[in-house]
Amino acid sequence: MGNQLDKKIGVCTGRWVRWSVTHPIAIIVSFVAATILLLSYTIDQLGIDTDTAEMLSERLDWRQTFNSFRSAFPERYKTILVVVDGQRRQAVTDAAIALLDGIHDDVKHFETAFRPGGGEFFERNGLLYLDLEELERLSDRLTTAQPLLGPLSADFTIGTFAETLDRAIREGSEKDFASLSPVLDQIALAIEAVNTNRPYRIDWSELLVDESVAEQPPREFLVVKPKLEFSRVQPAGDAMRRIRELTKDLDAVKTGAVRVRLTGTVAMEHEELISATRGAGLAGLLALVAVTVVLWLAFRSLAILAAALVTLICGLIATAAFATVAVGSLNLISVAFAVLYIGLGIDFVIHLTLRSQELVQKGTAIAAALPEAASDVGSSLAIAAATTAVAFYSFVPTDFDGISELGVIAGTGMFISLITTFTLLPALLVVLPRKTWSRTTVRTWTLDRVLRPITSRGTAVIAVALAVGVTSVILLGLVRFDSNPINLRDSETESVKTFLELQTDTRIGRLTLKLLSPRPDVADMKSRLASLPLVEAVASLQSLVPPDQEEKLMVLQDLDMALGPGLGREIASRLPDPDRTDRAFRSLRAAIIQLDTRSAGSPTVTRLEHGIDYWLENEAGADPVARVAALQSATLDELPDLLNRLRLMLLAEPIDTSTLPPEIVDQWVSADGRVLLEIFPREDITDEDKSRRLVEQVRQVAPDVTGLPVVYIEAGDSVVQAFRLAFLYALIAVILVLVIFLRNAIDTILVLGPVLLAAAMTGATAVLFGLPFNFANIITLPLLLGIGVATTIHMVYRMRTAPPDGGNLLETSTSQAVLFSGLTTLCSFGNLAFSPHDGMASMGTFLTFGLIATLLSTLILLPVLLAKRYPR
Repeated sequence: MGNQLDKKIGVCTGRWVRWSVTHPIAIIVSFVAATILLLSYTIDQLGIDTDTAEMLSERLDWRQTFNSFRSAFPERYKTILVVVDGQRRQAVTDAAIALLDGIHDDVKHFETAFRPGGGEFFERNGLLYLDLEELERLSDRLTTAQPLLGPLSADFTIGTFAETLDRAIREGSEKDFASLSPVLDQIALAIEAVNTNRPYRIDWSELLVDESVAEQPPREFLVVKPKLEFSRVQPAGDAMRRIRELTKDLDAVKTGAVRVRLTGTVAMEHEELISATRGAGLAGLLALVAVTVVLWLAFRSLAILAAALVTLICGLIATAAFATVAVGSLNLISVAFAVLYIGLGIDFVIHLTLRSQELVQKGTAIAAALPEAASDVGSSLAIAAATTAVAFYSFVPTDFDGISELGVIAGTGMFISLITTFTLLPALLVVLPRKTWSRTTVRTWTLDRVLRPITSRGTAVIAVALAVGVTSVILLGLVRFDSNPINLRDSETESVKTFLELQTDTRIGRLTLKLLSPRPDVADMKSRLASLPLVEAVASLQSLVPPDQEEKLMVLQDLDMALGPGLGREIASRLPDPDRTDRAFRSLRAAIIQLDTRSAGSPTVTRLEHGIDYWLENEAGADPVARVAALQSATLDELPDLLNRLRLMLLAEPIDTSTLPPEIVDQWVSADGRVLLEIFPREDITDEDKSRRLVEQVRQVAPDVTGLPVVYIEAGDSVVQAFRLAFLYALIAVILVLVIFLRNAIDTILVLGPVLLAAAMTGATAVLFGLPFNFANIITLPLLLGIGVATTIHMVYRMRTAPPDGGNLLETSTSQAVLFSGLTTLCSFGNLAFSPHDGMASMGTFLTFGLIATLLSTLILLPVLLAKRYPR
């Protein structure tokens, strides 16, 4: 039945195992010593590189363009975006400044940090960046408030403030009241807070905010570039923890007045690593339990189970040592070699052990059963190792360096697993007590009894398989690839939720395109890009030169004159006079009652009236000085800061690109003189189709455009192409290996047919469930090819080399081994489907689909085909 190559391999493996069972103690001791040495070497030398940017080849044109941008503006790459928001604008700004100061002081964890729109330059010239109409409205509001602000510069007490407010209400017009309404509302809130002993401060910065801006929640941003340690599993771990520590120390955060959130590429990648690690840990625990249960059901012996696990662990350590020599450090993909080794390496152990048990059950002594079993399954195990290895090695020629390294490690790991299975495992099994084997039984009849009603209808099985295959191939045309890595991350993490919120809420934090342009071409390129239908705006260094400066400076001059010289004096707070304050508030109450009549029951006026009533009616029994001081603090404490800021803003001077501070220019002009253009999309480009349309449109004007949207799209296309090639290379290599070993075209088709059917069923199932391929789960296709061939080859080889007496493969230990091998692999990989990391979960889901399809085609379709190929 078999050919000469089968027999030669069988003889060699039989002799190999016979040598192992003859010298078990020497082999066990040698393996233990070698494993300890290799483990020590691996721990000392094996590193980890968690820089995801380095997992695709630098030869790719789009990577070179992106690397050029990274080199020109390193402060814009790998950053943390700190989002500070709250109810009070001044509290948010103060918290952001305090946090920025803390980050600047920590040079151990951070390289650079800045506050967009903040710093000395914008504090002086900020008003010039308002629209002219918006600045004129601000001037009107401040001019209206001047009667309130002027007297305070001479006597900064709550009594003076109440008297001034009294006069403003009595003498002002309806228009003046409308301008003062936001201030009156905050005064009412301050009085209510003091009345109820709650902390409060009037946010006087609202005077500087236009109505259109006031409707938006106060928000500040910090752009932080951390020091990343890619030799650690969490490169940004220390920096992220440090920001959290600094945040907890902020008083506004302690009181709940301000919220601080972290997003940006670094924060999302950090939380993705945590999510993936947590998911892998849970999956690993579940897999260990499930695999142990499956192996117990397979072996029915704890001693044999322990021997199998020891063999597996020794092989895993040897593979890790090989990885240390071959690649030096693992990336976030090649680190998966351990899971792959466990899931696939255990197959060899199961097949050899169950075949040995079957022979022992027939009366063969264990010392003779192990070499005979090795001779029987040696060819199938060797070809399984070869086909799985070449499937992994097919990753090597691709441009996806991350998967290429995984291919080298996992492919070599298959041969290491084969060596340990034929060397260490027999030595361990032969030293087990004789009673260990007498208690084990291979229960093959159960599988046959379950599947016989189906496999007995061979023609119907083949017809159904053809129908399923044709339908699956048709559905494969609807398979899609999701190139957005955001969709792989846990959508419930803070960084992802904040990032998605910012895509429609503000320009800062949004996905944008980047273009480096020579200085002479900037104006023309900016104009052409801005005219594109899918482009909302284009920012450059010139965008920092405010328009209409002459008119705006005139407005500021007029405002300076209207506010008077008192604004320029330093304000010194004094202790309030309780009696004077009482008189002032009683007079203010009378003015409020008149205003209430004129304003027809304005909610602001009503609230202020009630607050003053409560204040005046509950003054008995309280310390009058402390009571009035508390009201002065709640009302006026933050006013000096506003006046100081306003005094500085009125000193604004004309701006052009030559007067911009160097630290701002460096954010837009590279060291070699190229100018950065930042292209803002008109649509939310977290949607891949919209992102691709934008990139294609911009590339018609600027072919060298880059940025994360370009990286996501190009990386996705590169990965898809890499895996197309990998699958093609794997298929060609597997066919060559099968032809060399089987020397028979029909048997080669019998091995590959069920595998390709399972692969098509996997893709079709993904289409039916609406699951796209992505960066994480696309690895399943070449992986399933290797697993599938390693599964079907055992069935074909058993029929070729040691056919069962009745011709029914489902009555043999081989089918039992295929079942349990499939179940252990399913337990190893399938648990990933429960990971909180969406990418890892999708990988687990795809592998579950694929493994189930592989088992169905191997245990139902293949026995039918083999029965027709090798009739009784």
